[in-house]
Amino acid sequence: MNETTKRYALIAVAVGLGFYVYFSILLGPLAKKEADAQQKITKLTPLISKAESLITRTKAIAESDTNAARAKVLHEIIDSTVPGGSSVVWLPERLDQCFRPNGVPRVTSRLVNEQADPQFTDYKRSQWDVEIARIPLPALGKSLAQFENQEGLAQITQLQIDTLPTHIEAQRVRFRFTTVVK
Repeated sequence: MNETTKRYALIAVAVGLGFYVYFSILLGPLAKKEADAQQKITKLTPLISKAESLITRTKAIAESDTNAARAKVLHEIIDSTVPGGSSVVWLPERLDQCFRPNGVPRVTSRLVNEQADPQFTDYKRSQWDVEIARIPLPALGKSLAQFENQEGLAQITQLQIDTLPTHIEAQRVRFRFTTVVK
């Protein structure tokens, strides 16, 4: 065999080996990954269509439901009423704003419990204990009324009024209330 024939044969073997390496080693795993991805897509297609139909049905219910508009307005009111941040920061200040103008120098408040609100997602229901050492009964009535009017989401659940034997005109008051916070 002459030299050029040997070269052509070697080139043909190298090209053949190159094609083998390219198709079996490089494209083989890519083809397998593509087949696996296609199989996963076919498995997810019914789930995606089911989720899309559920979203469409939920939107249709929300648009046709008369309570949806009221719920949306209620949510906007709650969202504008409840300030952001920790309630430990802003709620004691609001208590002071209600009681201080009525002659109560100090209101002691303590966060008792805070848990997720079952009615409003993204909100929590917090429970507070409040103690006032000395307050006249008329000032207590005005302050509680002002607090309930200012904090529309607050609900007083317990109220205990103790008269002090040495100061009949001033009472010691403890109350517990719950409110909605972010």
